[in-house]
Amino acid sequence: MPKKAYRTSDGKLALLNTRTDECLWSGRWTNGRENNRFDELYVHITKNGKRIFYVAYITYWQGESMGITVLDSETTDVQGWLLENYESLSEKEIARLSELGVTVEEDA
Repeated sequence: MPKKAYRTSDGKLALLNTRTDECLWSGRWTNGRENNRFDELYVHITKNGKRIFYVAYITYWQGESMGITVLDSETTDVQGWLLENYESLSEKEIARLSELGVTVEEDA
């Protein structure tokens, strides 16, 4: 599974690892079918309590590499991800994201 050493905006080192971090959402199953390539959303909580959200690209195809893309929690990257994937999230997943400070509220 993917892992990555990441330097935060304040210069501290965080070790992201899909084996130990909390998976908030997985695209492995879509419409009742298992996928061989998919994204998963994770959160890593540092010793100081900082939350680092990232998307892991998972593939089971030979010759393809898995990888991690960090979502900048100080900008709208995490909320943007939530907006793009809102329809595929369960109420439980939306509630957990809300607990972590990521929300989408209707303002229309």
